Amino acid sequence: MSQVLGNTSGRERCRMIQQGVRVGTKRTFLQESRRFKLMQTALGSGGEGGACDLQIGRFGAVIQNNSVTFQRLSYLHDREIRTYVWQVPERSGPTSNDFECIPWFYYSTVDMVKDLNSGLVGPLIVCRKDTKENIVHRVLLFLIFDENESWYTEENINTYAQEPNQVDRNDITFKRSNRMHAINGRMFANNQGLVFHVGSEVNWYLIGIGDESGLHTVHFHGHSFVFTDMGAFRSDVYDLPPGSYQTVKMYPKDVGIWLFHCHVNVHIGAGMESVYTVIE
Repeated sequence: MSQVLGNTSGRERCRMIQQGVRVGTKRTFLQESRRFKLMQTALGSGGEGGACDLQIGRFGAVIQNNSVTFQRLSYLHDREIRTYVWQVPERSGPTSNDFECIPWFYYSTVDMVKDLNSGLVGPLIVCRKDTKENIVHRVLLFLIFDENESWYTEENINTYAQEPNQVDRNDITFKRSNRMHAINGRMFANNQGLVFHVGSEVNWYLIGIGDESGLHTVHFHGHSFVFTDMGAFRSDVYDLPPGSYQTVKMYPKDVGIWLFHCHVNVHIGAGMESVYTVIE
């Protein structure tokens, strides 16, 4: 069961988010999300006061029971909490052709386009009950965040532009500069927490979301992986069109710092690349 905490410090909020706990105050969920940018924190941009630095894979819940209880804070009266029980039926879990865990995706629909491009997104990982505890779970969200469509567009212009009144919001160069080709909300190898030991069993959960430009080819350097699709296949590249989710399993064996990225030229050139590290 999730917890709801009011009057907690930024550092404490980050700690609770890292443990997969919903954090809130008397504000509505939408107001709370805008104030603390919770999903941007989950995607790795740091919490209130820069107190934490998280990866989306740590934020996503790994569901191994047949139900999840959570608390919803949207459109409620002051200090009011409602508890909902979300049943996870067997059909939502892995089939006999899948690995032990599969990814799903959640997002806000107050304004789907604005919410998505503001970072109100995240993974849900559904596992079989007998899943081994030593599997390392990491989520990779490949998404071009269009900050022209964000709730924060005007706030960002007023905060960072030297002359906000002179900004031409319809200028094509300005619009292109606001399209962030990101992995877990970060660009140009600024993801953290992707460190593994030789011999680890790593489940990468690949998620692709976006518009017609969000066609990605996820390429890992250094190691291949196994994926299932009417059988088991080995590769180091996986095609990820919008609205697709896939588990790929890797067994790191070579020590080093290894690149992974989208292989679409425009995307990698715009920052959709990062690294993972393998140590002894």
